[in-house]
Amino acid sequence: YRDTLVREEQFTGIVLARRSSALGFETGGRITSVNVDIGDTVSENQVLARLDTRALNARLRASDAQISEARAAVQLAEATRERQAFLIERDLLSSQSFDEVQTQVDAANARLAAAEAQAQTLRVQIELASIRAPFAGVITERRVDEGAIAAPGQPMLELIEIGVPEVRIGLPPDVASRLLVDDAYSISIQGREVSARLKAITGVIETNGRTVTAIFELPEATGIAP
Repeated sequence: YRDTLVREEQFTGIVLARRSSALGFETGGRITSVNVDIGDTVSENQVLARLDTRALNARLRASDAQISEARAAVQLAEATRERQAFLIERDLLSSQSFDEVQTQVDAANARLAAAEAQAQTLRVQIELASIRAPFAGVITERRVDEGAIAAPGQPMLELIEIGVPEVRIGLPPDVASRLLVDDAYSISIQGREVSARLKAITGVIETNGRTVTAIFELPEATGIAP
């Protein structure tokens, strides 16, 4: 008879990228270029795809013209107000007339502000007509080609982060309760023993496996892919 028993338990998990995103256009339109393909490594803020923006550019030019016209109207209204102010100081003009001129100045400034806001809206729409990489990573899926019509929010590209991968392992609640966040634990990955830091424990028992997910952070130098 033995007084103690050592029992070894193994729990399986999966290596995941810390961040992954399904990328698409916020607005719809015709795709003019897709600059990446599956397996390409991209940098943060790199342009991955673009929509046709010719109509938006034309509207922006028209809006810029409206801004120039509105600025000219503001300058004219302000010059008129200065002349009227000179006259009202010498009691050569009624207060009613000066108030009307001031109203014209306010209206001209309001039209200028509206034109500038419209132009800014168009610039934002042109900016949103490009998909940019939110972080450095690798393209794992490309679902569209040039000439296709993109729907708003439709996933076009799949991007996963390169760098620090994570390991997610489902553990029984009693086992998870004995682990300490920020401590290092040995994990076997593809026959290698890797020391990984416990990043977090969800604390929620999943209904399917009745397990709690523990998230471990692998060192950058391991070279283990998701």
